[in-house]
Amino acid sequence: MDLRKQKQNRWKNPDPSLRNRKILGLEILKDFKYNPAKKIWEGGTIYDPESGNTYDCYMWFEDSEKNKLYLKGYILGMKMLGRKTTWTREKNKRE
Repeated sequence: MDLRKQKQNRWKNPDPSLRNRKILGLEILKDFKYNPAKKIWEGGTIYDPESGNTYDCYMWFEDSEKNKLYLKGYILGMKMLGRKTTWTREKNKRE
């Protein structure tokens, strides 16, 4: 994500009233529920501030990688038509 856009407020949200929101503190993941049988969080959404789109999403940790959160966003209820990404926990807390 280009953080320069944060200062320039160039987000492409279809709703013009939402384009000036700051990225810091923006809720991008919501409504997830943990499914212990599958070991995933599901039923939630992920918001992409660059495109202004919201996608269905599920996320999980893999047993060997506790510092990596895997996310898959998809559309139209078709999980095979999605994109997977990995978020890695920072080692040091930022000030």
